[in-house]
Amino acid sequence: MHLAQAVRVGAWFLVGLNLLMAVGTIGIFTRMAPAIAIIIERNERSLKACEDMLAIMALTGVGTPFSPEQVNVFKTAFDRAQANVTEPQEPEILKRMEGTLPPLFQGDGAVRKDVVEAAVELGKTNRDAMAIADQRAQQLGRAGAWGVVFMALSAFLVGVIFIRSLTRRVVTPL
Repeated sequence: MHLAQAVRVGAWFLVGLNLLMAVGTIGIFTRMAPAIAIIIERNERSLKACEDMLAIMALTGVGTPFSPEQVNVFKTAFDRAQANVTEPQEPEILKRMEGTLPPLFQGDGAVRKDVVEAAVELGKTNRDAMAIADQRAQQLGRAGAWGVVFMALSAFLVGVIFIRSLTRRVVTPL
């Protein structure tokens, strides 16, 4: 009777350990994907706004005032960038750009250079954030993989101990 209870407890312990390993693995890997997707989506919006602003400036000749349509397209892209601040450096860059928009729209070449540099810096800030998010996700993935390895090793060791105990208590006496 005592032996049957020991076998039952050992078997349930192995089952529980394997179940814990499966749930832990699913938990780790399902946390990674949404975090990466959110960061990429948010930063992609800012990158698209930068591209739109740079494209309008490229289409407008240096020293040439913006047409009302170009002003509207640029302001729309700029507003999208302002509404999608995801990094701590972005507000300062956007504030710098905002103060130079009226002269930019009038065709001021020196201001245009500053706005181009600011838009490039804004894009770089968002690309850097995406790279950092990728590194964190890779670290989480490696940590998760090693966690699974240690849980599997634990299950293996408990199984070996259980089999040795069963052999010592049941097979050897028989």
